[in-house]
Amino acid sequence: ARNWVEELRAIEDGLAPVPAHRVMSLSYESFLDAPVATLQRLADFAGLAPSRAWDRSVRSLAFPDRNEAWRARLDDDAVRTITEIQSDELRKHGYALER
Repeated sequence: ARNWVEELRAIEDGLAPVPAHRVMSLSYESFLDAPVATLQRLADFAGLAPSRAWDRSVRSLAFPDRNEAWRARLDDDAVRTITEIQSDELRKHGYALER
């Protein structure tokens, strides 16, 4: 939990001097909602040329939602501790904390 928080802060600090038009942000959830479209947006942002082979490859991949899987493997106290440590960053990035 602490590593995730510190990684987010390090990424934000590292991106601070980068012009906004040179930064693309995406969330795991938006990727899961539309993986092919999200990867296409990413490729476009990176200036990669369209490719039918790439498109076919991406469309053949599976992108299972494992966003909540960690909760099932941990007891309630551990989940509460993790959520507490991450709460500020979770809110900042639009995650609901009620479960």
